[in-house]
Amino acid sequence: VILIEFNPITYEKLLNEIKKTGVNIILLNRRRSAIWNYEAFKIIQKNNCKILNSSKILKSFQSEFEKYSELLPKKLDDLWGNNDFFESKFQFEGCSFWHVIKDTLLFSIKSRIPEFLEFIFISNYISTSLNITSILSLYENGELEKSILQSTKNQIPSVLLEHAYVEFIEENSRFDFTTMHTTFNDKIAVWGNKQKNYLTNFRKTNPNSIIVSGSPRHDVFFNTSQENLKINFTKKFLIIPSTIINATALIDTQIFLKYEELVKKTLNILKSFSNIEISVKLHPVKDSSNDFLRKIISNIDPKIKIFQDSSIVKHIRYSDAIIILDAQQLGPSTPFLESLILKKPIMFITVDDEIYPYDCATDGSCIYLRSKDDLEKPLFRLLNDKETIVKLIEYGQLHLSHFLSNPGSASKKLANALISLNSN
Repeated sequence: VILIEFNPITYEKLLNEIKKTGVNIILLNRRRSAIWNYEAFKIIQKNNCKILNSSKILKSFQSEFEKYSELLPKKLDDLWGNNDFFESKFQFEGCSFWHVIKDTLLFSIKSRIPEFLEFIFISNYISTSLNITSILSLYENGELEKSILQSTKNQIPSVLLEHAYVEFIEENSRFDFTTMHTTFNDKIAVWGNKQKNYLTNFRKTNPNSIIVSGSPRHDVFFNTSQENLKINFTKKFLIIPSTIINATALIDTQIFLKYEELVKKTLNILKSFSNIEISVKLHPVKDSSNDFLRKIISNIDPKIKIFQDSSIVKHIRYSDAIIILDAQQLGPSTPFLESLILKKPIMFITVDDEIYPYDCATDGSCIYLRSKDDLEKPLFRLLNDKETIVKLIEYGQLHLSHFLSNPGSASKKLANALISLNSN
């Protein structure tokens, strides 16, 4: 089994379950090395994983690599000379913008030719020289993934594993391209029945191509005993603001202004409470919207702790209540799911005036509000009303059961599914 771009630390349980089946594991990582720290090294060693050595593979294709490295830039120059063709393709409302992007695009493609060639040769080697029984990936749109999946199409069974929690409904269905589930041509492993029902009912995906595995990376949440946390007189609020995603093509000045207003409103209310500690966990992605959030928060209170690269699980575990801020009405994300697993009371606040019919908006798993709503009383209840807290956690577990199958045993389920692919 070959795993593409998997972090051994995050997926340790999955590696262990695949190893138990007696199948060899090959890790192929180009964006970040599989052995990125000592802990990852120990996990790889423990599970006897093989690391695909791309440098060694490329040496056997050296002459072809050099040939195409010299040939392709010339071919591109010839192609780029067809101005009439490109001007007709790159236009908006009858106005061509080809001349604006022509040189930049050519430079970008030429500079990456060696990298693309590496992917092609590695993919051909995998499909022709290795006895691979199945391929597991988290993404389809990366260059490496596309190259391998295309070269092994109809030869080696492949599975695309859901990499993040999201609830798609008709109102936000135009963004489901981010999961790549609707375009993937082989098997899809989803976390729960809700995701399967969306794909089969709304996107008409063949149910036989869907594996309801659960989330392997969250098995550890269920297999680790909860620590006895120290009782403090100071209550801890953790705010988790979403990033503003460019891919939605819905960004404008109003989004930023409304989001700034929501952040300020939430923080100022919290600061009026006594005996509380506020911290903020930003998404680890390097994005300008995180800088935007940092500036707002620091201007309100520079003493508020802002975290970005540290583990979100640790921050959720040691918090008394979670507040999730939604900038673009994209709905709850993975931190919402992880807060439910760790049985934390949640408030979800969207900047939009409209409430979309997400399950969490009506099933009692969180306090779901709009930025224009009164926030002070609900925030106070979130922290101090025991009945509210108990009900949120209770309904949260019910919500979890619909979106997360095989809690604690998803790795085993997926490992067995991968092995069975070769026997079908």
